[in-house]
Amino acid sequence: MQSQLKIKLEKFDRTFLKKTFLWIQDTELRNDFLLTLSVDVQTHEKWYNNYIEDQTQNIYAIVANGIHVGNIGLKFIDLSNNNAETWIYIGDASYKGQGVAYKSYQELFNKISHLKLNKIYAHVADFNLSSLKLYEKLGFELEGTLRKQVRLNDQYIDLIRLSIFL
Repeated sequence: MQSQLKIKLEKFDRTFLKKTFLWIQDTELRNDFLLTLSVDVQTHEKWYNNYIEDQTQNIYAIVANGIHVGNIGLKFIDLSNNNAETWIYIGDASYKGQGVAYKSYQELFNKISHLKLNKIYAHVADFNLSSLKLYEKLGFELEGTLRKQVRLNDQYIDLIRLSIFL
């Protein structure tokens, strides 16, 4: 299926909210993405309204063969220092492990070339081996470990910081 997979990134808008809300209710995704606060419909709507006014974020819906399967983006876009933090999740479990994330990053790098960023970095929980493997495959390199940075389920989690120069 991977060779037939057509990935398109579409600017995140209201049409992608409902599916995204359902995905972020999933316990496994929440743990991998280190989401510790509960999110209800009103909170999600408020987040979206803040996002559309936020010039330091770019979010895209990942559309695989016409189906919204996840989201990818940049946050903390700093055009003075030409860097930003990236993140991704595949919400539709049937598309995990099929190269969607890798192809999505290839598309993202093309879409953001106009920003002229020098560096993109990611923070990944030390237990999220699939994300660590993805970033390594993309050419990200280890910058360091933020020890016991996030509290999740009454445990402190190390965050791995990786980056790539564009």
